[in-house]
Amino acid sequence: MPAHRNPGLAADSIVIRDGEQGTELLLISRGKDPFKGKLAFPGGFVEHGEDPEVACLRELKEETNITGDSVHLIAVAGDPKRDPRGHTVSIIYAVTTKTQALEELKFGDDAAEAQFYPIKDIIKKAEAGDLAFDHGDILINNVIPHLQNQDNLSKISNFALKI
Repeated sequence: MPAHRNPGLAADSIVIRDGEQGTELLLISRGKDPFKGKLAFPGGFVEHGEDPEVACLRELKEETNITGDSVHLIAVAGDPKRDPRGHTVSIIYAVTTKTQALEELKFGDDAAEAQFYPIKDIIKKAEAGDLAFDHGDILINNVIPHLQNQDNLSKISNFALKI
C-alpha cells in the first residue's frame, strides 16, 4: 500500500475581551520563523494522539498563560500554501475564559510577546497583510462574521463585539 503524505494539523485560539479601547483580540508576536515578529493567533501543532480542542487550550496556555474554559469551532483553514513550512490545516476556535484568567497574561513557548489589541487596529493590519500566515484573511472572513453573529444571538463571555 502506498504511503500517504498528510498535511500537518494545527489549532488556533481566538480570545476576545471588552477593553479600555473597545473590543480587543489576543494576539502573540511570533518569536520564531516563519513570520518572526509578526502578530498571529495563539496556536500551534496538534500532537500525535491529541484532540485538536485539547491542543488549542494547551497552546493557548503555553503561549499566553491563559487557561481557556471551552472552545467553539469558527473555521478550518487548509490552503496548501498558507504555511511556508508545508501543507498545514488549521482549526480555528473561539475560546471562552473566566475574566480573572485574562489577568494572568504573559508570553511563553515560541511567543515573543502576547497582548490584547483593539480589534479595529488589527483589522487594519489584516487588510494591509501584516499578520502571520493567513490570519488576516481568517480574521476578516471568518472570525469577525462569527463574532458579530454571536453578538446578535447572545452575549456570551468575552464575545460582545461592538464595531
